[in-house]
Amino acid sequence: MKKYLIILVFLTTSIEAIQCQSCLPDGIELSSQYQIDQFKTTYPQCSEIAGDVLIKSADGKNIINLYGLNNLTSIKGGLFIVFNDNLSSLSGLNNLKTIEGGLTLSYNPITDFSGLDSLTSVGGWVGILYSNSLISLSGLNNLTSIGGGLSIQYNANLESITSLSNLKSIGNELRIHGNMALTSLRGLENIAAGSISNLVIADNYTLATCAVQSVCNYLGYPGGTVEISNNYSGCQSKDDVKAACGMVSVSEPDEKKSISVFPNPSSSIVTFKTPLVSSNSQIAIIDLTGHHLDNIQISMPNTEVDISALPPGVYFVRFSAGSLFSYCKLIRK
Repeated sequence: MKKYLIILVFLTTSIEAIQCQSCLPDGIELSSQYQIDQFKTTYPQCSEIAGDVLIKSADGKNIINLYGLNNLTSIKGGLFIVFNDNLSSLSGLNNLKTIEGGLTLSYNPITDFSGLDSLTSVGGWVGILYSNSLISLSGLNNLTSIGGGLSIQYNANLESITSLSNLKSIGNELRIHGNMALTSLRGLENIAAGSISNLVIADNYTLATCAVQSVCNYLGYPGGTVEISNNYSGCQSKDDVKAACGMVSVSEPDEKKSISVFPNPSSSIVTFKTPLVSSNSQIAIIDLTGHHLDNIQISMPNTEVDISALPPGVYFVRFSAGSLFSYCKLIRK
């Protein structure tokens, strides 16, 4: 009898785990408060959604809170919260730790990001857009990595981004554009400059402090394009910021901690040279939209990879080993 009981418990646990892991592989669109309130009833074992999640009120006004989603811990796709005129808080997403796709928040009357306090990583692009009630990014204090670009645009009353101070790396462009009340880029100083592909700081008319460590390091050793214009005095142009960076020490990239690839460009076999290989070392190949095309576990400092299946173009390569991240650019010719 005990054997049967043990088997039954094992099977029940396994079924629950499978239900959790395979929940909504095609994603879900939540367009009403009723759907959100009934989520745990409709999907009782679902704490991890395998596809994209779109939260968009059908009439613009119906969704007022996200409390029904407080079982969610992970989203394998992207999370898009857009056009919810009566959604003033993200509370209800407090247990969400990882988003493997992108994160887009726009046209919601939230004042900060309280409710996303457990979020540590986003695998794709992060877009914080057209949120005129937004004052700060409080709630994103535990976000440490973004696999795609970071775009903070057209948030008319955004005053502070200091809550991003734990962000260590992004995987593409850094764009700060059209934020009329923003006066300083403090909060971005800990982003590894080598993880930034392009830099845009434009049309932030009160932005005077741009000389933070990450920006200064990037301007010292740019890995892509730079556009700095139409900000306040001290941040009007690249030369303005570089002058201000004279007061900030510019760190030269540490080659011993950087990933490199050769030959580059290439159309077939490339060799990735990586530092500090450990049991959890991994290389990710990422396209310009932030999608991870390949994840490769590595155990040696030099790893050969066949890239012939990739379409010609520019890609980013992210090396990770515990808390260490390093990026380089890969060109498939």
